[in-house]
Amino acid sequence: VAPAPAREARFQEQPGLQASAPSPYDNPLWVGLLLAICPPLGVTLAWTSRTIPPQGKIALTVFGAFVMLVATGIAALIALL
Repeated sequence: VAPAPAREARFQEQPGLQASAPSPYDNPLWVGLLLAICPPLGVTLAWTSRTIPPQGKIALTVFGAFVMLVATGIAALIALL
């Protein structure tokens, strides 16, 4: 068994790291809902997320652009009718 000071030293925070509370909006469910309802907000939320990897952020940006193009096409078709 390690002496008490060595054991306590293992559990101390590393210098230079700052702990922050997790954001309730850093959840993939929120990102997905906002991408479907309001793609610009969903893409912004995806890029500010610390849990989504860079490849996922790029994929979500492409998906948001696709949703906006589809919505614009539907709005244009409705306007022509």
